[in-house]
Amino acid sequence: MLQNMAKNLQNLNFSSISQMTSDLNNIGTLMNDAEGLSFNLSQLEGQWVQQYPGSYDSTITTNGQAIAAQQRWQNSMDAFHNTMQVQSQIVANVQADQPLLTSLVNQSQGAAGALQAQQAANQLIALSTKQQMQIQEMMAAQYRAQAEDAARKAQSEAAARATTQAFLGSETAYTGSW
Repeated sequence: MLQNMAKNLQNLNFSSISQMTSDLNNIGTLMNDAEGLSFNLSQLEGQWVQQYPGSYDSTITTNGQAIAAQQRWQNSMDAFHNTMQVQSQIVANVQADQPLLTSLVNQSQGAAGALQAQQAANQLIALSTKQQMQIQEMMAAQYRAQAEDAARKAQSEAAARATTQAFLGSETAYTGSW
């Protein structure tokens, strides 16, 4: 019986580690495939400068502003979509982890020796670590979506101010004699 328990724990160990790695890879793929602003820092910097200029000069056309606003809106929508995909994958992973958690707890409680108990504890720690990593990925996706939406709103306000200023012109345009 002791040998069977050890063999079951060893089989559980390899399959659960493989499944945990696969689950985290799936979330990583969702994060890497995200549309809009990149999670890659060097790519993000270039995209940011292009989509969120520090100021608008008088040469930008209304059509150019509309196209840029449409792209920023699409990026925000893509970021929210990516967040929902990551959240959905994590929910599926947590549901799939329930039988594994039950099995690990049963293995831990039924451990015949210190080695088996330690192996079961290591598996529980690995599962907990996986869940913490999933939370970090979800937070990164969620905060990215919120930041992108806030930047889009701020950029829209700056574009509106620039458009209003261009429409009103300078104060000298309205002075003079009749």
